[in-house]
Amino acid sequence: MPKRTSQALARCASALAAAALLWAMPAQADPKYPERPVKVIASFPAGQATDVAARLLADALAKEWNAPVVVQNQAGGLGVPAMLALKNAPGDGYTLGIGTTGTMATNAYLLKDLPYSPLADYTLVAPFFTAPLVVIASPAAPFKTLRELTEFAKRRPDTVTWAIPGSGSAQHIAGERLFQQAGIALQRVSYKGSGPALQDLIGGQVMLMTDSLSASLSLIESGRVVPLAVTSAQRVPQLPNVPTVAELGFPGFNAYGWGGVLAPASTPEPIVKKIADAVRKVMADPAFQERLQGRALAADLSSPQEWQGFVKSQIDQIREVLTRVGVPRQ
Repeated sequence: MPKRTSQALARCASALAAAALLWAMPAQADPKYPERPVKVIASFPAGQATDVAARLLADALAKEWNAPVVVQNQAGGLGVPAMLALKNAPGDGYTLGIGTTGTMATNAYLLKDLPYSPLADYTLVAPFFTAPLVVIASPAAPFKTLRELTEFAKRRPDTVTWAIPGSGSAQHIAGERLFQQAGIALQRVSYKGSGPALQDLIGGQVMLMTDSLSASLSLIESGRVVPLAVTSAQRVPQLPNVPTVAELGFPGFNAYGWGGVLAPASTPEPIVKKIADAVRKVMADPAFQERLQGRALAADLSSPQEWQGFVKSQIDQIREVLTRVGVPRQ
């Protein structure tokens, strides 16, 4: 083979190898990211505690990045429209979302033809908040403590009416876990949301409910419902005299609602890391934690890796609970 021909072939092979290397390399984050507004898609209505929390996070990230961060509410449809909008967005870091107990775990069981995969279609960027839950009773109920509830329910099985504000909700799952451990059988009464369930609880049409602290705190403070226990591992600052379920004879019990920051699965790792680092910096700020606390929420300071493992375990746990109690799939 002529020398000139062999040199040309060598140069061609070298160019092809360099091109292959570039093709295999992951996309790199723009060092100036973000250079334009970042959108956060939220699957809950404006004005809810979780919506307010998302806006607090957006404001804090905007200051951190010196770029606009806006929340876009896309409520309804069990969060499916919002999750599809995020799934189909470009993976460039300029469209993020908030994944919650419902959209990431409950829907995986509840909807047979779920048009997205909670784990395959998104990158779980960083944990955001936890939402403490509280077991509350009607003032008309024949029990005022968790122990009195369990004793009454064991004497009279299936007579305690338990309001469920949405099948598969964090409130529902926490209650099912607690009452199974307590060995008591209750009469389930399903509602579409906390509002109507709380009204019936106040009016004495039902005896018991497990609800988010954000929804029930004002009713507890006014004496319109009676708190029996909080389901989180520690007592909550808003109700320092209300014991945890774990303190009342159920060691290790810990249940709460949760949310975290998502990105489309195609988002490059460097951008994901930049977002995760910014979220964690915001969450570590005591002033930001106080703002969340004012909405009856808590900052989740676990690592992204810990949160990813947690979400996977929640999908399995919720599937097991809802299968056991026979909640039908849609």
